[in-house]
Amino acid sequence: YGYNYIIPTLCVVTVDEFTGKNMLVWDKPVTNNIDSYHVYKEIAGVYQDIATVPYNNLSEYIDVNSDPTAQSDNYKLSAIDINFFESVQSAYVKSIHLQQGTGTFGNNLNWNAPEGFVFLYYNVLRMDSNGVFNVIDTVNPGNNTYTDINSPSGTSYYIIQAVAPNTCVSTFRLSSTDSVSASSSNTLSAYFSDIEEKQSHIANLTLSPNPTSGNIVMNFDMYKPNKVHM
Repeated sequence: YGYNYIIPTLCVVTVDEFTGKNMLVWDKPVTNNIDSYHVYKEIAGVYQDIATVPYNNLSEYIDVNSDPTAQSDNYKLSAIDINFFESVQSAYVKSIHLQQGTGTFGNNLNWNAPEGFVFLYYNVLRMDSNGVFNVIDTVNPGNNTYTDINSPSGTSYYIIQAVAPNTCVSTFRLSSTDSVSASSSNTLSAYFSDIEEKQSHIANLTLSPNPTSGNIVMNFDMYKPNKVHM
């Protein structure tokens, strides 16, 4: 089967920062024997051929039909030689899907581990007031949850990155043009209210007189010591 003895390697599946869609990246060998690559995606339990990428193109593919905000996806890759024989499919690689969990003391994040992808640790990134994502913490690879106890009040945006030990290079006509060193999740919008958190420790709140145009007396019970701002 011509090129069948070499199985291509799908390096990483990440979320493209420009389109918000899943992007596949692979390192291609220096050879004149490969005509193209076929991209496979698991759909309803079956891997289906969704695209053909010529060998001389950039060795990456953006799945425009993916929705990283809704779910993770599994992909495989195969190579087509110059005699149009297809290789065995690569091992599958799973993308990361980030979700918001329930929490009282900050934004809770949870995600699935990427599969078929070797990584060292996770970076937790949060967008700052200038619209730039910064690493706020790292998480061991065995953990898939994180609570941002320093969540600012209001809406925050997060990304999880699985950081690889090696860089994956997209190549065009055998020249290095781009590289990826992490599998990134979708961007999650999470809302946290500092007021709601403090109110959860207060009960039996009464105001008197109500209404009033002068002084007012406030009585309440607190379940635990805390600061109350008015």
